[in-house]
Amino acid sequence: MRYNTFLMHIFLAASIHGKSHSLAIYQDIVNQVTAAGHTIQADHLLKTSHDELQALPHADQMAFYQGVIDGIKQADAVFAEVSYPSTSVGYLMSVAMQANKPTVAFYNGDKEPHLFHYLEKNTDKLQVARYSNPAELKQEIKFGLEFITSSQDVRFNFFISPPLSSYLDWIARSQKVPRSVYLRQLIDEDMAHQAEYQREA
Repeated sequence: MRYNTFLMHIFLAASIHGKSHSLAIYQDIVNQVTAAGHTIQADHLLKTSHDELQALPHADQMAFYQGVIDGIKQADAVFAEVSYPSTSVGYLMSVAMQANKPTVAFYNGDKEPHLFHYLEKNTDKLQVARYSNPAELKQEIKFGLEFITSSQDVRFNFFISPPLSSYLDWIARSQKVPRSVYLRQLIDEDMAHQAEYQREA
């Protein structure tokens, strides 16, 4: 059964080290996403063990991690399973949100993972989903797919001068706000003060 007609390519972020006791969960996410008609990149998790990764030469490890980063940037959205503590997964979620990718973080248990305390919260691209059993996970995956479908923005590209780019970089660093979020906030504030537009909207 497909939850929507917009087909997406999703990247799955999760702890490779935690795969020893979470593999069934990772596979369930993959199965649910593909059953909905979407594609999901998960081979970096399902076909790689922690020991195999650690045994690779340094250059090959760096190539593996670069492939993961590239996979996030090329995906339409990111699903993250964060039940197992992992700073690497928190970093990957930050990469996803900096790239303006809709991100859904699933976790099992009553207590939110610590990584949520360090992630950028001033974004409309992150949804947190708690589950306690496979049936709840299935429902949360459905909601997650609906969320990332509704979060797909109309892409608007334009050129800016180097000084403007430097300023936006400074805003992102100093205010901990993604450049795209900052620009949307400026437009939203201006739109709210345009009385003529409000009458026509």
